[in-house]
Amino acid sequence: MRILKSPQPKIHTIASALDVDADTIYDLIEKKIAPLREKIRAEFQATPEYATKQKHKQILEAHNKAKAKFAKTYACDETEYEYCYDVFGNLMNDTYLQKIISQYKQRRSYYRQQHSNYGNYNTGGSNWGGFGSYQVPTDSTYTDDEKTLLKKFYRTLSKEFHPDNATGDTEAMQLVNKLKGDWGV
Repeated sequence: MRILKSPQPKIHTIASALDVDADTIYDLIEKKIAPLREKIRAEFQATPEYATKQKHKQILEAHNKAKAKFAKTYACDETEYEYCYDVFGNLMNDTYLQKIISQYKQRRSYYRQQHSNYGNYNTGGSNWGGFGSYQVPTDSTYTDDEKTLLKKFYRTLSKEFHPDNATGDTEAMQLVNKLKGDWGV
């Protein structure tokens, strides 16, 4: 079986006939083609197709910015924007938008509540000296046995009323935390 060699590109043949390397030939060709390429590009940019392409690009950029802003504003996935608005930013589904806003407000309210419940444990700003959740302030008047019992009360009540619990009650948990501070446990 005979193996055929692939023919050498014509440019290499021309380069060796002129006693130059192939890169020099490629550079010369590129230099000659560049003005033609620019003329074709300029003609294309003058067409309605190019104007449409640019407008399409602007619309998509605005759409993507709006999606990102929406996702950041309502702390949701960017795809949620597309359930509410079209590519031009026109509202299509007000009901779904109101659902997203409502969910955002609920989450925000919940996190704000959590911050107020737990934000000052170690800051020194609470009414019980800024101690950690199971540390005892030095000005407590309870005996060690009473403190142990009060801690059990607190743990039991906090498990029942904690907002992360399915049957949790934020107001009741606030009261339990206030009692914990008053008890000094």
